[in-house]
Amino acid sequence: SSNVFDLKQLKNEYFKLVADHHIKSIRPVSTYNPETGYFDLHLLVKPNNPIQVKFGGNISTRAINQGFISGDYRIFNKRSYTFSTNMYFGRFYSSLKVGSRIDFQTTLPFYLAGYFTLNRWDYYSTTTEFVFEDVRPPYIIQNEGNFRMEIGFPINNRGKLTFGGSYSKARDGYYLTDAIKASDTPDHTTFNALATTASILTNSFNDKQYPTEGTSSCLSVNYISGNEINDPGTTSNNSSIQQYQHNFYLLKGSYDRYFKINKPFT
Repeated sequence: SSNVFDLKQLKNEYFKLVADHHIKSIRPVSTYNPETGYFDLHLLVKPNNPIQVKFGGNISTRAINQGFISGDYRIFNKRSYTFSTNMYFGRFYSSLKVGSRIDFQTTLPFYLAGYFTLNRWDYYSTTTEFVFEDVRPPYIIQNEGNFRMEIGFPINNRGKLTFGGSYSKARDGYYLTDAIKASDTPDHTTFNALATTASILTNSFNDKQYPTEGTSSCLSVNYISGNEINDPGTTSNNSSIQQYQHNFYLLKGSYDRYFKINKPFT
């Protein structure tokens, strides 16, 4: 019968359920069925809280203090829906991200996800001058926005295959000299780009933060096509706007494995 499975199959399917973010805990209960000669398995499932809020931050003696807050809202009704947002705020780095993900429980499970992100780095306001130092702070402000879509498929129980695409716009403001007057305007470089990516990830670590066993690997191929626009400011040697077209491939890979030497050493 298709409803009969061995202990190995039970283990695989059980840990798939435990890994679901919508489920807080599962308690299996089995009873012997004399009519079939098998055990009937019942799962007592406790759902997770649909709303989850996290917050944190970093306190430093330099001007890079950072705050963080995030929120997730999950719905499970035939399909799994997750709506998420997070925000970083500080003098050096600020960010806002909103997105959602839908998990489809088909014969071959897969998910669809989309995210919109805004980032800002301000190198000028985070420069600290000390009494015995004559420091001219750099003026560099970077703004970036991007929207990306992704589809992912599982590979066994420890990996996934993903395909995605994104559109991004990055705008940098900077001066080319240390002597800046109040009337000066900075140079601006804008890069508008479309990117596609495919990646394979596997992970068998025994811990998220401090693993001592297992292997983690990632291989991704990216194609980026974009237009760069340089708009000179008052301190630039150029006086005309320049444009450049960029097309390139990006191949990235990593492999991380832990070897057991003896009981206390890995």
